[in-house]
Amino acid sequence: MPFPRIRRVSFDYMASFKAVAFITSKDDTCHGDTMVVIPEKVLEAFNNPKSVKVLTSVETGGQPHVIVCGSISAVDAETVIVGEILMKKTSSNLEKHRKAAVLVLVDMISYVIHVKVKKRVTEGPMLDNMNKVLAGMGLKANAVWTFEPTAVYDQSASQSAGIKLA
Repeated sequence: MPFPRIRRVSFDYMASFKAVAFITSKDDTCHGDTMVVIPEKVLEAFNNPKSVKVLTSVETGGQPHVIVCGSISAVDAETVIVGEILMKKTSSNLEKHRKAAVLVLVDMISYVIHVKVKKRVTEGPMLDNMNKVLAGMGLKANAVWTFEPTAVYDQSASQSAGIKLA
């Protein structure tokens, strides 16, 4: 199955990064393979300065691996990125399993965005721009992971929990 066109990503409008949550899985039943568009209200939550995000990957034996990942962002409705900073175990997990889910929380509102790995960028303008932003925080990324969304769910503490949005 051919991948959709990969767009050039610009970091100019990314003034700050926030913490993000990923949950990866070997189970294909919890992730589709067809790209979806992240709804606007989910993007708003994603880019809200009050949002909290955590990156969780799954090891080969099924054990969850959770890290705080402040370099993750939804650069547009079709692309999620994360800078690889001190992510040895997580990067290994992403390389093996190739699927993840981003959990975004703002107060009582939360969303899970299932994603699949597009590629790991190890050189070029995308990594250079990421590192320009991170330098102000005293950090440096070894690479940038790019993902495409495959499903979006409302996981808010409300009657809408579990509803598929995309």
